[in-house]
Amino acid sequence: MDCGSIKLGGAHCKMKRIILVAALVFGHCVSSFAQSPTISPRYPAVKQGSTIAFKCVSKCGTGGTWSCSGCAGSINSSTGIYTAPSAVEAQQSIAGMQLLPNNHIYNTNIASLPECTVADCGATSVTLMSETPSTTNFFWNVNWPFNYLLSINGTTPMVYKYTSNQNGNYYMPTFPTGRSETGWLSTHGCASCNAGSAIAAFDPFSSSNDHHIVSIIADIGVAQENYGYYLAGTNPACRACTSQSGILYSLNQYTLPPGHMGDNWGTSDAAGMMIIPPTLRLQEWEWAVIKGGSIKHALRMTMNTSGVSTGLWPSTGYSAPHGALFFGMRYRLKSSYNVSGFTSSACFGSTASTCLAAAKVLLYNFQNYGIFLTDGGGNWNVTIEYTPLPLPYRNALRAVQDALTSGTIPKSDWDVVDETSLMISPLSGETTQNREIVRYTASSGSASTDVVLVGPAVNFSSDRYYIQAGAPSETLQVLNNYGGFTCSGNAVGTLSTVSDGCQFTPPETLTSPQSFTLTATSSLTPSVGVVTTVVVLPSGVIRLVPGQYPQPDGGRGNYTDTSGNVWYSEDSSGYPTLSGDCATTWDETPVPCWGYPQGHWGNSPNIYLYEVPMGGYNDLRFDIWVPNGAYTIDGKFGNAQSGDEGNMAVEAQGVDQLVDIYKIAGGANKPYDVVSKVTVTNNILSYVIRRDKNAFISAFSITRIHAP
Repeated sequence: MDCGSIKLGGAHCKMKRIILVAALVFGHCVSSFAQSPTISPRYPAVKQGSTIAFKCVSKCGTGGTWSCSGCAGSINSSTGIYTAPSAVEAQQSIAGMQLLPNNHIYNTNIASLPECTVADCGATSVTLMSETPSTTNFFWNVNWPFNYLLSINGTTPMVYKYTSNQNGNYYMPTFPTGRSETGWLSTHGCASCNAGSAIAAFDPFSSSNDHHIVSIIADIGVAQENYGYYLAGTNPACRACTSQSGILYSLNQYTLPPGHMGDNWGTSDAAGMMIIPPTLRLQEWEWAVIKGGSIKHALRMTMNTSGVSTGLWPSTGYSAPHGALFFGMRYRLKSSYNVSGFTSSACFGSTASTCLAAAKVLLYNFQNYGIFLTDGGGNWNVTIEYTPLPLPYRNALRAVQDALTSGTIPKSDWDVVDETSLMISPLSGETTQNREIVRYTASSGSASTDVVLVGPAVNFSSDRYYIQAGAPSETLQVLNNYGGFTCSGNAVGTLSTVSDGCQFTPPETLTSPQSFTLTATSSLTPSVGVVTTVVVLPSGVIRLVPGQYPQPDGGRGNYTDTSGNVWYSEDSSGYPTLSGDCATTWDETPVPCWGYPQGHWGNSPNIYLYEVPMGGYNDLRFDIWVPNGAYTIDGKFGNAQSGDEGNMAVEAQGVDQLVDIYKIAGGANKPYDVVSKVTVTNNILSYVIRRDKNAFISAFSITRIHAP
């Protein structure tokens, strides 16, 4: 059977890329050469400059020779020893690993492909764009944080409601460092945090919030995605279940996730697609801006599923027909749009040039790689990882959003891509572009396999580090699959490269926050690298007002209290001092706070410290490298609106205090302090605000009481 023109239910489908359940029942395509030679290995992953030996293992015939026509690498025709090219650059990486093969459909440039036609998509591109919701609904959806795990930490048996054929052992993050979409309470409840907690009765299964848990297990090159995590026994329809769905896959594979076969197959989104590869990540974005490069993979977005039907390759999901749109469609900004001339008032001040460069990187990505329709949700909501976003990057998101919502970039500047020419098999993400095919030819026939070329990858384990002056040296972990790396940066202190990361020694004293950019580059390929921001906080008492950073429409900056103490909202570069994990409220541009007072707070001394909260649709994490010792953390809270009552976990070093700020303070716009006393023994002070919805905090101070 020809995998490129698979017959569905006995009838040739007029739209070659549509994947129906009947197609997936076959499970695989059967070669018409049943007696052909068998060669090994199949689809091996090969590093740049390295070799691998191929061999024929059955039905080898006589006179066998090896070839690799048009390959970037080479092969010895008689021995079968293949040598990879001396340089391979990964299209994208995560956790120090290449993320999918370079010619995978997610990583393929589609700028030169034609628009959709009736034969491919069931409608013309113009018709499909007219069926899509107005681009005035465009939003950035800051969804899930990433967990970086190791296989040595063990697995947890998972039972799924929708994807029971994916049941098995998974590498799950754990409290207190585990991270999930919409926060830990949305997935686990506080019963899994601290026994006897007042929120122990919270039922994650009943939460209306989405809660994906996405993880990379870097030491074995595996990605893992879970949707709708909850505790066993809480789903009345499946008491044994612990999630609605989930999938685990190799970072080097072409195989697409199994499509829906009844209620037993699928992934963690409605399209049956992977969610990690098309998620926009800060480290790749910053590197593209600094190097004048690009983000070299497709992004993903949601739309209202009432108008979306069965999946279009590479989607393997199944949905009853609802309209002219298909999961798996790839939208593209037309090449006729002049990205180089883009400008926006959202890019302002000293960071304006970086903001504009970051916005243009996104627009060029829309033109060259496009956006897949992958799930139900808000219309034109594009997915970003949940992470602290530096000021110019937040403003770049606003700039692009403003251009799309205002019609400056109209719907007519978009089309839908015809990817028919790229598909080799509906069950594979491999494309026809840049294949590396090793072939064995003998008297008994021929056999071939593709080689997956793997380039060096370098990533930091965190997008932003916070270190107090006077703390001991810290090794900032660099994740690297092979070849080594070097570190550089204009450090506020001293910096050196060590075997497992970049070692940074902060200064003994510092009067105000300072930040610098730290760069790690591959020793093999200097064009491959990554950056992170290191913020060095003042020695002595740390005082922060993270919700007060400046914005074009408000935001008041640093504050000096009535005792003459400075509370910092930004560092010397104009960046927010501490943005935690706060990135967005549910339906707003990703900024880490509201930036202005809400309601009437009165004239109490230092009320400024309570008026403006930072908040987000997730946990707010503050992990700071400090000297060991006993500490007092004074968190300053104020609920700015009624109807937002409810318990919140104020957690220090893994121990939570449960408070209902609205209730205990006596209503809205009333200040309240939550004081935590902790002992730090590992040099990491961890302060986390957890809530089922919209965690918030206005200011906090950290005071070292005494040394160990």
